[in-house]
Amino acid sequence: MEERLISIENTVGQLVKMVSTVLEQQNNMRQDIEIMKADIEVLKTDIRMMKADIGMMQADIKTLQNDQKNMRETSDERYNNIMEELKMIRADHNHTWEKVVRNERKIALMETKIGLEY
Repeated sequence: MEERLISIENTVGQLVKMVSTVLEQQNNMRQDIEIMKADIEVLKTDIRMMKADIGMMQADIKTLQNDQKNMRETSDERYNNIMEELKMIRADHNHTWEKVVRNERKIALMETKIGLEY
């Protein structure tokens, strides 16, 4: 009987050790969970800040796209104006050369009639 009591005492002692180990592990787990919760809150804050940054970046991109569109339109308008000017210069050039050629012919005819040679 005494052996049995000693065995029960040993078993109870082991159970008490096991329960205290489990309680200690449980406390450690609670601390880990609290740390994880704090980390999650930090991550949530970071995500909110990132979303705000992304929103600002998207607004900046829209502004840049609008600026680029305006620059493209201005560039196209300038290009068209330059092309019109070049067409006018070409027409003037062609007209001037036609006059020069016509005048040269008249001069050549007049020289032949007068009998002048260079």
